Amino acid sequence: MKSNIQLWVATVCLAILISSCQKLFIEPNAESSVEQNFEIFWNDLNNTYPYFKRDNVDWQAVYDKYRPQVTSSTSKEKLAYIFTEMLTPLSDQHMSITTPFGSWSHPRPHYEDNYDEDVVHGILNQQQKPILGPDFPDETKTIEVGEYGIINRNGNDYIYFRIETFLTKHSFERTLDSIINHNINAKGIILDVRNNLGGSIATLINLMGTFTSAPESRFITYALVKEKVGPLEDSYGLQQAYPIFKNAYTTYTKPVALLTNRYSISAAEHASLAMRKISKGFIVGDTTFGATSFIVQRTLPNGFSYTSVNSITTDPQGKIYEKIGVPPTITVKTTPGNDEIIDRAIVEINNR
Repeated sequence: MKSNIQLWVATVCLAILISSCQKLFIEPNAESSVEQNFEIFWNDLNNTYPYFKRDNVDWQAVYDKYRPQVTSSTSKEKLAYIFTEMLTPLSDQHMSITTPFGSWSHPRPHYEDNYDEDVVHGILNQQQKPILGPDFPDETKTIEVGEYGIINRNGNDYIYFRIETFLTKHSFERTLDSIINHNINAKGIILDVRNNLGGSIATLINLMGTFTSAPESRFITYALVKEKVGPLEDSYGLQQAYPIFKNAYTTYTKPVALLTNRYSISAAEHASLAMRKISKGFIVGDTTFGATSFIVQRTLPNGFSYTSVNSITTDPQGKIYEKIGVPPTITVKTTPGNDEIIDRAIVEINNR
């Protein structure tokens, strides 16, 4: 994946068991009135969006402002414009809306991505091998979901394992298990999720089970999630623990470096939260994007579709990283023609 990537986060879905967005079924009805669609839209966010207070948005005031503008004579195009105006003050980067008149999503901030594919391939002496997996949602298609290789420095080997996307049901842990067993003398693993826009939480959790170093435990909790279920500020369902289970493959106990940047998003940010719970794991690079909560997809009766979030994700201590991102253990930037993040990861592996 080239470093000049398009950040359409709204297409990236987080799910614990399946690689898909949560969807709200609303009976399609092309004859539904603009007033009905407005009410459904406003009420859905009123009941499920968890960050009004953080965004300093009075959602009732938004209703009072825009509802008088929606009448039986309001065109669908005008309604699309109004919805965009209503979403704009909400800060979550998963927000988007798609209508016959165009699409809108929050402008993505520009960051230095600190990743250059050509530099990495040079470090691997052009010996990188692709990791192929099923596409999503069409699992009959095979795409490149990552790559791997061996970095040799001063006579020592280090496994480099890059995951370009978690939007696949590929068994990364099975692929990594084979690589580990063919390189048993490697000093550690460099797990690269820079420019990874996210995908399936299940795919991520299965991989992280390779590094679980507490087999006496049933699982390790790396994050907590609570879903907004009503209009009141404290209307949340039961808090759910998100676990790392030991998987059926090699339990890797040597050092593991996770490489992140500002374009490590969604499930890739969960990788950062999970790596914090691995005894010999650490994170090198830059802070992640800041879109850790689960994306939900809605379709209104008139056919307009939009994405939002309906839950709050925190670390086990309750800290929220939405909007601010998950910081690395060690902050490192790159310079043109070099990858100081990989260099520092190797130094740290040698010291642990």
